[in-house]
Amino acid sequence: MKILPLNYTYNVPLNRVSFSRSFNTDNKLKADTFDAHVIYMANMEKDKSNNLVFIKFKQPVELKKVFAELGNTEDDYIREQMDKKLHPQGTLIYIAEQLNKNPKIGDIKVKALIGLGAYAFAFETVDGDVVKISDTNHFPNNRKPDDFDLPIKKRGSLGDCYYYLEEKITQEDLTQEELRTLVKYIKSKGYTMRDYLVHFDDDDPDAIIKTRQFGRTKDGKVYLIDPGCATKPPSYYFNIKHLKNKIKEKFGSFNFSKAGDKDK
Repeated sequence: MKILPLNYTYNVPLNRVSFSRSFNTDNKLKADTFDAHVIYMANMEKDKSNNLVFIKFKQPVELKKVFAELGNTEDDYIREQMDKKLHPQGTLIYIAEQLNKNPKIGDIKVKALIGLGAYAFAFETVDGDVVKISDTNHFPNNRKPDDFDLPIKKRGSLGDCYYYLEEKITQEDLTQEELRTLVKYIKSKGYTMRDYLVHFDDDDPDAIIKTRQFGRTKDGKVYLIDPGCATKPPSYYFNIKHLKNKIKEKFGSFNFSKAGDKDK
């Protein structure tokens, strides 16, 4: 794992961004919103393929300022990594704007960016939790969190963005045996698993499972930490029993047989 000072990327000094300038978007921030606030990043980690995996900040900083700097940075490497994960600068600026409008989330202070995926950013907070920010619902097809998903302390939406506050987990001691047990349980509940194998061979019972998609909480339980890996099959959403249950949730009890008799 290669660790480099963030100030130097490919031996090119990182150009610091002044947040006093207005954003070139429809919902512009006030010109002085980030005046005199610059995020000093201590270092970052790259994997063997030169992909960004971790950024540590020299001091705790508000989420809204992190996204403002990422969205306005002129550093080629950072911009390339954001684009590779489908996070163009316009999206990052939009997220910064939404966080600025919602200080309860935008003002959360974070110590590091500890996860970067195509759907979400994960930050470690000063309180020892993890806050995830996504520009899409992290649960596929708007499914509800299930008992195998990492419990969520707080969740909500910010415009078209979503946030999730969760416990910080560990991954170093996960075993393939317990991961296979959890995956088998998830599948037994009717879910389809995706992006969870190292070599994409779902027919092999000994296929290696990605540990990065799972985590262990302080009480020792193992959970799926990336809800996008588990999706309900399309038939679930058109199952008559499921539809009846959804109607009951919304309108209360309803006698379908009697209703049908009246139509005859």
